[in-house]
Amino acid sequence: MRRGWSYLFVALLALAPLSPARAEPDGGLSRVLEQAQAAVQRVRGLPFLRDVPVETPSPEDGRRLLDRLIAGELPESVARGQGRILEGLQLLPAGYALREELEAILGEQALGLYDGERGVMVVFAGSGAAAELPSATVLIHEYDHALVDQHFGFERRRRVVDGPGREDRHFAWLALAEGDAVLTMLIATSPGGDPDVENFLRGLEERPLEGAPRLAEAPAWIRTLLLEPYHLGTRLVTDAWQRGGWEGVERLWRRPPLSSEQLLHADRRGDVPTELQAPPPPAGWRQAARLQLGELGIAAWLGVHLDPSRAAAAAAGWDGDLVELLEADSDRSGSSRSGKRLGDLRPGGTGPEPSVGAGHTRPAAGTGSGKAYRTGVDNASAAAVEQRLRILTTWDTAADAGEFSEAVMAWLDQGAETVAHWTLRQTGRSVEIGIELAPSPVGEVELLDEDPWSGVEFSGNSGGEDL
Repeated sequence: MRRGWSYLFVALLALAPLSPARAEPDGGLSRVLEQAQAAVQRVRGLPFLRDVPVETPSPEDGRRLLDRLIAGELPESVARGQGRILEGLQLLPAGYALREELEAILGEQALGLYDGERGVMVVFAGSGAAAELPSATVLIHEYDHALVDQHFGFERRRRVVDGPGREDRHFAWLALAEGDAVLTMLIATSPGGDPDVENFLRGLEERPLEGAPRLAEAPAWIRTLLLEPYHLGTRLVTDAWQRGGWEGVERLWRRPPLSSEQLLHADRRGDVPTELQAPPPPAGWRQAARLQLGELGIAAWLGVHLDPSRAAAAAAGWDGDLVELLEADSDRSGSSRSGKRLGDLRPGGTGPEPSVGAGHTRPAAGTGSGKAYRTGVDNASAAAVEQRLRILTTWDTAADAGEFSEAVMAWLDQGAETVAHWTLRQTGRSVEIGIELAPSPVGEVELLDEDPWSGVEFSGNSGGEDL
């Protein structure tokens, strides 16, 4: 069962107007399907190795199928945990029903999809937004997924990159798949096979939400997850195609991108990210959920309260991250907390200046040198905290880590309504952040016997290998 950010290969209505307009032939769905398959084979120079069965569910069956597929990719328990993490980072509003909202957005938008697990093309003719037959343009996009699956086994490759804590790697793989399909669609529908990629990307930036009210109303992070694979993936695949034709694109499938960093920076496509293994939770806590943000996600998180250019600069130099949601055990939840009273240690707060423990020195701004440990709490009444985030990151250099640390501190200063208590520690290239989540306020903070940050393992990713 998948656990990723992809939320299916769905042909979105919002993207259909961005491709070149072309008259569609008469003859109903079967003729449109034939045209789409022929166009994909012509553009890619590859034959379909086997038939792709087609299903045309009724509107009711189509909605049930879409809901079932989304539930398989994002079970409710995973959706709740990851949703709470994203709420704590203020990427989603409080109480946002992640899975239900995705079902509504994709139900509104879905024109068709390729179900890779079954190798089946599903056409939502007459269901959701697709009140009429989808055009061959839309189906070219989905048939490209089917052709690539048959020749390069992308469904098998997808399973390799799936799983909680690998979402950024999954995002990068999804961008490759969507970029491949977009380029094929643009070539097939452009006069003379000369795709105007820049025009498509401008449209994706300027008017991707026309006719898509639920998507337009969605939080910015949801729009990023659904639309950025098309944008970043199209640039990646177009660059490979312009340099080496479809053979260049096939080389991407043999060695796919491993992170959003590799999509954002062409000069870092050989930079293999580090996969972080979380230490056991502190006594009295359990891991409820985990996810990976990647450079794109960290920039979005910081950009909630910081200038986008500063957020992007602070996220650059990313080498790996893991975000955990920890929940208090049932026998601990609601109990009183004992320990040392901490003042507001955030910069500009009313308490003492940030202090450092023995053996720790505060790094000079922007240098990332040495080690730093900073903490802060609000001045609310004491109460038990039942949830906390543990954010583990590693960076290319200590200077990158220092720049990220300063940006996180600024984020906490400017908008910490979801934060009851926080800690930040930089050690060389690693930055580790603890956030105890509101609305359970905290004034008394327990000093744990064990170090909640010990045992973080930094190891080279097994990524970069031929899959």
